Formats: sequence, structure tokens, C-alpha cells
Amino acid sequence: MIILVINSGSSSLKFQLLNMDDKSVMAQGQVEKIGLSEGIFTIKAGGLKNKKEMEIPNHEVAVELVLNGLLNTKEAGLNSLDDIDAIGHRIVQGGDTFSKAVLVDDAVHAKIDEYGAMAPLHNPAHLKGIDACAKVMPGKPQVVVFDTAFHQTMSPVQKNIKSVVTVPMVPRINMFPTVWQN
Repeated sequence: MIILVINSGSSSLKFQLLNMDDKSVMAQGQVEKIGLSEGIFTIKAGGLKNKKEMEIPNHEVAVELVLNGLLNTKEAGLNSLDDIDAIGHRIVQGGDTFSKAVLVDDAVHAKIDEYGAMAPLHNPAHLKGIDACAKVMPGKPQVVVFDTAFHQTMSPVQKNIKSVVTVPMVPRINMFPTVWQN
């Protein structure tokens, strides 16, 4: 299974192409300065790095650059877009609605948009990445994973720690650092 993972920011888009069968990174890179005339596209695969400077007006163009770069870089090992089984997106804010990864549908899209008020620099940019992928690769499954889901898995003790102090290890004594709450 081949997964394209995207972290879409307000002016950048980072990506990895992962082969889940052997847990390898087939390619990775980023698109920087989206919306500016001096954008930068970088792709790394098979020990090679390619960097291009060009105008990157929006996220849709950024996604197209990524996909064309993956297809035109032999070392990435991608023969066609059909080789990509799904797209994964990292999303900052999912509120208390999302505690695990979910498949993007209209309701999930609307919630990410709604939570944009709590992460105005992040969620709208994430949606641009989701929308660009949907336009360039229609019908391809897209899954989102939320940073806030991590906090929902924390125990009440972990959530209520006000400060953490670590005692340094003493040389020549087999002792682990101790952590406690003030």
C-alpha cells in the first residue's frame, strides 16, 4: 500500500510518499513560499535531491508540483497516480470531536472548517491541501489525523501536571530520573 502524506501549511506543503508494505519512505520533500513569486519545490528520493525555484500561486499548484515531481523522479518508484492508494493529512485542530483518524467526507470537512476559528493559521491551510488533492486526484481516499486527538488519549494525571521537574541522573548509579508534580 502506498500512502501520500501531506502537511499543508499556510505557505508551505510538506510531503512523504510511504510504502506501508515495507515501511519505507519512497520520497519526501516540500513546497515553500506558496502564494509568492519565488516559491521553492524540493524533492528527495533514492539519495538524490532536486530543487526548483518558481512561482507557486496556490495549494493546488503545490499539489500538482508534488505529484508531477513524484511521477518524474524515477527514484520515487511511482509509475502512475493510480499507484497511490490513499492520502493522509495532519490536521492541527479537531476539537473534542475527533479522537482518531477519520476518512474525509463532507461532515468531516465542515468540522475542520468550523475548528478553524481555534486554529486560524492552520486549519484553513489544511483544508486547502485536502481540497487541492480532491481536485487533482478525485475519488482518492483521504484520511485526516488530528494533533488534538493525542491530548484526548492523555490520562487525567498527565493533563493536570502544572510543571514537571526532572532530577538528573547521578553518575555510576543505576537510577532513572524521577518526575513529579509541584
